[in-house]
Amino acid sequence: MVEYIVRRLIQTVLTLFVLTLTVFFMVRLVPGDPARALLQPGAPQDQVEAMRKLLHLSGPLYVQYATWVWRTVHGDLGMSIFHRQPVSELIVQRLPRTIELAAVAMVFSVVVGGALGLAAALKPGSAVDYIVRVLSLVGFAMPSFWFAIMLILVFSVMWHVLPTSGYGAPKFFVLPVLTLGAQLVGVIASMVSATVSEVMREEFVRTARAKGLRERVVVHRHVLKNAFITLVTLLGLQLGGLLGGAVIVETVFAWPGIGLLTIDAVNTRDYPLVQALALLAGVIFLGINLLVDLFYAVIDPRIRIS
Repeated sequence: MVEYIVRRLIQTVLTLFVLTLTVFFMVRLVPGDPARALLQPGAPQDQVEAMRKLLHLSGPLYVQYATWVWRTVHGDLGMSIFHRQPVSELIVQRLPRTIELAAVAMVFSVVVGGALGLAAALKPGSAVDYIVRVLSLVGFAMPSFWFAIMLILVFSVMWHVLPTSGYGAPKFFVLPVLTLGAQLVGVIASMVSATVSEVMREEFVRTARAKGLRERVVVHRHVLKNAFITLVTLLGLQLGGLLGGAVIVETVFAWPGIGLLTIDAVNTRDYPLVQALALLAGVIFLGINLLVDLFYAVIDPRIRIS
């Protein structure tokens, strides 16, 4: 178990190193000079050079990279060009709202998708099974931005029951959560149905039934317990996907989170902010994957043995 944890930690550190290199050089492919963006149009070259030095953009690229990594490790993510405040402060202000939205959407998706998938697995070939398959396909194929616009047209423009944008009361969560969780409901329902159906064909399930156990006991004690191992990985990966999908949802509904901040940073060519947000997204994905792998090793003895 300890060897497995150490090996995963080493892999995560190496991946994080590659991530920092990718973020650093990809951001520098964005056209425009951030030093000039901070100054008035037509500013003299000496002021531009002074600003580049202040932003740590002068010198060879390897020196800039080392400086950026050193400052990032010590919590200094730079100063936002557009917002004129430290990037770390902006992230602290916006990140909790994105996490809040993703958490509510995840709970909604797990409850609805899990219930539909379990119902379809317990009654294969029935109308419920057919409905779940159709909903899964629709969830996979439906673009989030289109679904968000349709929800706004129906619930806000036609019926006037829900707000089009904003943050605060529970009613502001309804449309963003439905949009963000719609696709995930289909994914979870499809995966739960397939996983539970596969587990129910195993020998130990037939043995449990042969012992005379009730179907409810067989499902809860044997089927769901073994199916949960596979679903943990799915939920961990989908949580990272929810945070990534929040960019579209937050933009449509003007949700004041990291997604909307990312769009604003790209549109305004806010060099330090884009760099920090790209790194943050990668770190979140790496952290979630690491936690899922470690939790997987805890609930599945086969991982510890290997």
